[in-house]
Amino acid sequence: MEACLRNNRRDVALGVNKAIKIVGSPSEAEKNLYPEFVISLITTKTIMFFPQALVNKSERVEALSLIEKISLLNVSKDMLEELAEYESQLASDEFEKTDLIYLSALYKRLRG
Repeated sequence: MEACLRNNRRDVALGVNKAIKIVGSPSEAEKNLYPEFVISLITTKTIMFFPQALVNKSERVEALSLIEKISLLNVSKDMLEELAEYESQLASDEFEKTDLIYLSALYKRLRG
């Protein structure tokens, strides 16, 4: 991630950050495999590396629904702030398809 930032690729660093949030922390058994797993995940989700596409109307509705569902779960204050930021992005038409993918995976992960 540091290499991304040194090369002015903040967009890629943010993509890596989202992938790590989705995947979560590795177990003891996964620690040696974890970097390769994250790289594999990111390369299969190539949408994170290309100019981002904004969501359409039905995806906006889906995003709002996910934000509401996640906020109803027992989440941290930081998570609630992150959800508020996504709502703000939706309001200002800056919400991207990768954000929707992240929220969907996050909801599935939090539900167990």
